[in-house]
Amino acid sequence: MAKSRKIIDTSVRVTEGSRADAYWQGEGFTDLIGFVRPKLELPKSLQLNSSIDVVQKRFSIKDINFGNWVTNEDRFNYLNSLIVCCYDLNKVVRFNYNIGFGKLSVAFGARGKGRALAHYEPYYKIINITRYQDDEGSKVARFISSGGMGSFAHEYGHFLDYFAGEYLNKSSVLFAVTGGRTVDKSRMKVPGEIRQTADDILEMIIWRQPEKTLSNYYKRLFELVAKLDDMGEYFLRRNEMFARWFEAWVSWELRQQGITNRLLAQSKYDPRIYPNDAELEKIAPLFRRFCLQVKNGVLN
Repeated sequence: MAKSRKIIDTSVRVTEGSRADAYWQGEGFTDLIGFVRPKLELPKSLQLNSSIDVVQKRFSIKDINFGNWVTNEDRFNYLNSLIVCCYDLNKVVRFNYNIGFGKLSVAFGARGKGRALAHYEPYYKIINITRYQDDEGSKVARFISSGGMGSFAHEYGHFLDYFAGEYLNKSSVLFAVTGGRTVDKSRMKVPGEIRQTADDILEMIIWRQPEKTLSNYYKRLFELVAKLDDMGEYFLRRNEMFARWFEAWVSWELRQQGITNRLLAQSKYDPRIYPNDAELEKIAPLFRRFCLQVKNGVLN
């Protein structure tokens, strides 16, 4: 256990209406980062010290928000997990640590929606990670395996989708470069190189032969979600398939480097909802192209 100063929110706008720190526990904290990101080796220029400044300045994250029931120990662990999460994510997207582009905010246990373990809000540009569950079992087990842990890469995929549509390849027809929540299987055919790459990615996800033969992935996904009355349409949305494959691609790329990051990516659903390694290897060049185009768009 160790003492720490109170880790505070950085945005009044994000926390408006919150009863922040109602049941604050500031006596000390246990460091859980070794369970979230095993075999961690950070450069000397990036050390874990629970500093929001590190997240904001090094990774260009706009604001950090914590919910009512997130204790000082939780804040310490979620914040350090986010630092390592951004560090590992950069190994894949290669944005020179400019993960948030000065636009993205991150909330922990502050903006939950229904049964969602995590969600992204395009209007506010906020990723919310739901707090761990208060079930039986050790705090460590609940922290690393419940709530929104493992969802950051998925939600970051949504952020890139909507950020690129709003700032890099603007369109009066479609906001997101993927086409958003539509379940349309055809290309969106909206001008812009990033939108064209998003079309290429989704075409490969959906089709084996464009407009003729569905992919093996889409066939098994369709068979599965047909049994899910309340969630079937959700899994077939273009923006959700993009984010799910982006999440799986990030995890696949990190596995090639021997890295496991439990905040960044963990499977939450039936394995058939995710692409397999052979499918990821095939689509990887397209995701790399997409990230390079986003990077170049931000620089220009």
